Amino acid sequence: MREGEQHQAEQVAEIKVEVIARAADILGDLHKYRPDSKETADHSLPYSLAVGLVDGMVTPLQFKKSEYSIIRLIPVMDKVKVVANTESRACSPSSSPAR
Repeated sequence: MREGEQHQAEQVAEIKVEVIARAADILGDLHKYRPDSKETADHSLPYSLAVGLVDGMVTPLQFKKSEYSIIRLIPVMDKVKVVANTESRACSPSSSPAR
């Protein structure tokens, strides 16, 4: 983590991500807020957004065991709210809009 980035993350009150219902079920279920494997971490919106905010990047390095299992990301992951966007049901089945 670069100097000042943790402070930046602490100032964020909430990160709200609206995705299609299926994506919310897969990428934002409760287990994704405490990833315990690389597979869970790389399928976790809370983890990916938190590590991106704290580290300033999301690369393969952020998915090593020492990264996804550390406590420093928990306060930021807890600020992520993954919700289903009901408006996206009207979109084409081949699209996956997010906001």
